[in-house]
This record gives sequence, C-alpha cells and structure tokens, in this order.
Amino acid sequence: MVGTEIWLRDQRDEEKILAEGVTKIEFREGEIIFQTVLGEEIRVKADIQRSLLTEQGFIFEVACLDPSALPQRIVPVQPEATEVSR
Repeated sequence: MVGTEIWLRDQRDEEKILAEGVTKIEFREGEIIFQTVLGEEIRVKADIQRSLLTEQGFIFEVACLDPSALPQRIVPVQPEATEVSR
C-alpha cells in the first residue's frame, strides 16, 4: 500500500490528500486511523459514507470534513496552475 494515494472527499467535493507511506488503515466508529512506514498513527475524525479503490488510489467519501480538524500531515490538494495562450 506504500505509495498509494489516499483521498478524503466531503459532500462539497473538496478533496484532501494524505501523505504517502501508509501501511495500514483501520476504521473505527467516527474515525479513520492511518499507520505510516515511520510507525506514526494519523487519526482523522470522519463519518465514512463510502470507500472506493480506483487506479488513483483509495477515496474515502465522508459526511463532513473540517479542514481545521485535520492533522498537519494531511495536505489540501492545490489546483494546478494553467497557462493562458496569447
């Protein structure tokens, strides 16, 4: 699973990406716990509505994702800059 991207998506379709290096995912009531290659536990409080495994990686759809409640290891996806032709 190391190198697999893990995404959290809420109803507003805002996506957050979890740092790579996850070796284990544990689901508990109202919480997802990610174990990393460094032995860290990253806990995310979220009510999972649906989980998907795609070519891009895992996508966990959650009821509500409050960016201020996310651990610092979870980094919001930045939109790619687009060039304008002149």
